[in-house]
Amino acid sequence: MSGWRDPWWIPGWTSQHPTWTWDPPEPPTPFPAHIEQVHIQAVFMWGSEADTYRASLLVRANSALVDTKTGIVVLPQTARIPIREGKVDFTLPASDGPTLAQPLTYSVWEVMPGGRQYTISVPSGRGGAVQNLRALKAAEPYQSIPVPRLNSSNRNWMYG
Repeated sequence: MSGWRDPWWIPGWTSQHPTWTWDPPEPPTPFPAHIEQVHIQAVFMWGSEADTYRASLLVRANSALVDTKTGIVVLPQTARIPIREGKVDFTLPASDGPTLAQPLTYSVWEVMPGGRQYTISVPSGRGGAVQNLRALKAAEPYQSIPVPRLNSSNRNWMYG
C-alpha cells in the first residue's frame, strides 16, 4: 500500500507524529573508567602543502589490554588520528596502569612524507599533565600496523 491509505503516512502514527523525537544513545566508554587516560600532543611543522599531504598518525597497541579489576580484554585496533594545522591531540590508556595484567606499548606510524615509525610507552601517574608524543619513545621494537580500510566515514583521515 502507498499513499494516504498507508498507516505510515497517517499523522499521529510512528515517526510521522510531530512530537516524536529520537535521542541517539550516549557512545559507550571504550575503556573502564578506572584505567588512567593520558593526554598526548605533538606539533609537526612543514610548508603550506600540509592540507595536500592529509597527514595523520596510525597508533596501535602492541598487545591486548587486559584489565585485572574487571576482567575486560581490549584487543588492539588501529586508530587513525588526523594532524590538523600541524597539531595532533589524542588520549591513550596508560600502558603501565596498576590494574593491567602486564605493561604494553604502542606502535606509532607518522603517515606523511618523511614520517617515522616508532614505539611509545605511555606512563601512568602523570595526573592531568599533557605528554609530548616524542618524549614517550621506547626502546621496544616497532610492530607493523595494518592500515585501516578507508570508507566514506574515514576517507578524510578521520577515525572512530
